[in-house]
Amino acid sequence: MDDDDKLINKNLIARQIGRAVSEWVKKNSIDEDVYVVAEVSRPTLYVDEDGVTHTGPLIKVNVEMADDDDEDDDY
Repeated sequence: MDDDDKLINKNLIARQIGRAVSEWVKKNSIDEDVYVVAEVSRPTLYVDEDGVTHTGPLIKVNVEMADDDDEDDDY
């Protein structure tokens, strides 16, 4: 896979994550800024909280609420 294909995949994944986070924000009536960090890893085996096993890429998404008091923080 060349660099152009990797960039296309990265942007497609980012768009889907953005949509999912937007829906979560709307559903939970969040009215402040959020910061999203996503990490893609390739574990050999992943077991979710329901005990179901998965293989293949795993995307972890961390959503943090913006803290208005600490505007000097780097994110």
